[in-house]
Amino acid sequence: MIRLVSQTAWTTPKEPMLRITLRITNGGGSTIIDPDVGWTLGPKVISRVQYEAALEEGPVFPASAETVPVLADLSPGASKDVEIVIDTSETGGIDQGDSGVYPLQLELRTRDQPVAAVNTAAIHIAQTPRSPVLLSWWTEVATPVAFGPDGRLIDQGFEEALRSGGGVVAQVEALTVMLRGRSDVPIDVIISPATLDQLRQAEDGYERSDGTSVPEDALAPRMAAETLDRLREIAGSSEARLHAMPFAAPRLPALLAQGLRSHLEGQWQVGDETFEAALGEQPDPAVARPPGLAFDQASVDLLGARGVTTILGAADSVERPPQPNDYAPLPAATLTTTSGQSISLLLPDPGVQTLLEALLNDPRLREDPVLAAQVVLGELATIWKEIPVPPQDVVRGLALDLFPDLPTGIWGQVMRRIAKAPFLERVPANDLGSKVQPRPLPATLEGPAPEGFSPAYGDDLAATGDRVTVFGTIVEEPATDTDRLRRSLFYGEASQYIDNEGSGRIWIDAVNGAIDRTFAGLTPDTARVLTFTSRSGTIPLRMGDPGTRVLNVRVELASGRVEFLDGNVRPVRLDQPNQVITFRVEFKAAGPSNIDVFVTSPNGAIVSRSELVVRSTAVNPIALIITSGAGLVLVGLWSRRLFRRRNR
Repeated sequence: MIRLVSQTAWTTPKEPMLRITLRITNGGGSTIIDPDVGWTLGPKVISRVQYEAALEEGPVFPASAETVPVLADLSPGASKDVEIVIDTSETGGIDQGDSGVYPLQLELRTRDQPVAAVNTAAIHIAQTPRSPVLLSWWTEVATPVAFGPDGRLIDQGFEEALRSGGGVVAQVEALTVMLRGRSDVPIDVIISPATLDQLRQAEDGYERSDGTSVPEDALAPRMAAETLDRLREIAGSSEARLHAMPFAAPRLPALLAQGLRSHLEGQWQVGDETFEAALGEQPDPAVARPPGLAFDQASVDLLGARGVTTILGAADSVERPPQPNDYAPLPAATLTTTSGQSISLLLPDPGVQTLLEALLNDPRLREDPVLAAQVVLGELATIWKEIPVPPQDVVRGLALDLFPDLPTGIWGQVMRRIAKAPFLERVPANDLGSKVQPRPLPATLEGPAPEGFSPAYGDDLAATGDRVTVFGTIVEEPATDTDRLRRSLFYGEASQYIDNEGSGRIWIDAVNGAIDRTFAGLTPDTARVLTFTSRSGTIPLRMGDPGTRVLNVRVELASGRVEFLDGNVRPVRLDQPNQVITFRVEFKAAGPSNIDVFVTSPNGAIVSRSELVVRSTAVNPIALIITSGAGLVLVGLWSRRLFRRRNR
């Protein structure tokens, strides 16, 4: 196996030496005898198609070549670094008068037989570029949901990324290093507030789902705290434009299609609050990268109403017109809301994005960060060389989306090269659409509606959201309880659960379970039948246990056989168990009477309903007089009939 340890990113007439360090590792079971390394420089590429083919197949023919001896046999498992120096001012393969990209193959041989090879790019800048390509680039800081509703770690991959320094740790570290002391590398950073929330949970120490504890001073919590500190440093940089997604990164069309726009508004509000609390800065609302890169016309309308002026899309978000000579497509388009507002849509270059995707899937590139970064830079240089000096009325641009799940070693290598490339002029994303010429063309969103939640799942989200709202009107203390439940429900709306609703339901069930337990404690004790010996009396109702909370509810009684002398509604502030409230009543009739008992929120939503049975044994005086009178009349009639019978 061979891999690049280092490579000069580009050469110039003043610095013509192309220096490469190649690490050779014998991963086989036999010794590599008489090894040497041959390098072959191909002719300058003139198109992206030619460049990408050379990455796969190597140079079409050698424009310059040389062999470097390794000097010693390589036994199984052994490694050796080989230094290669190519003087681009002396080799005949490099055009000294013109900038260009050259395919370069590095081949390991044993006894003149090839064993392994890598194809990279040699970039030569003959003179300072007169018209650099405008570049807007961005990355999303986001992780899957790692902690469950009970606060325990459910995603071991999150912990492993923290411990190994990979994933979000490597991404944020590379951003921090690149931005330190720089004033010429603007970059847009889109942050998932849920990721900030999970890093905060991790930095305090946590418990895994199996019950084992991870203390605050363990490696993973320390790396979480360090990553948060670095994000705060990035937030303070003048070159970083930070934007917040909705809290748990839900897909906009999924919530809008289910009629959950109010949930989406809540996600944004909680997301902004979490962002500001964690980083001490407010997010820039002008730029948005829709979670999952899923958006439709309704999403565009909503983003426009929120003040978004630039949407960061995918390479294929809209169809782009082909360019002459198959040059790189335009980097931006214009979307229009139904109200007539124009919004810039930035579109990453498909060729560069394809290379970045290859970094995720090609083990050879994943394990060779220098090679991966250099081939990406070569693609960008090839695009610049398509029209290095454009007409006066043309300003070229590029957009680049650095995926959050790039391999660990890639981040620093890619960012260093792009940040210093002389053929790129880096501009904030919100400026690219207005600076490129000709101006971006209008585009229409087409295709099927993005995938969303099932109707049943959406209905459960809506119903649970309504219950959280009711819960919020009842709970006085602690005030954070409602926010906690709302956050939990928002986690259940995360994009990752669209294809895995079963996992998302743990959040819905947890919220409903917490509300059920609270509401159950509000129900008065109505199990005992109350008996009264007079026509009037006082009904005592013993309330339940509010636990550690202070709750405000209303208790309402209703019955057609009972009159409530002081009204049938009582506001109740519950701050301890077994509180007793009373109702003065008068019974309209003797015997049992059923009374409906409602516990409602202050705004009238029914929290619980039960039935109380009361019995009155008192005799109504008016009824007694009427009954006695009727009896006397009957006695009189009977006596009169008896008297007449005797006279006969």
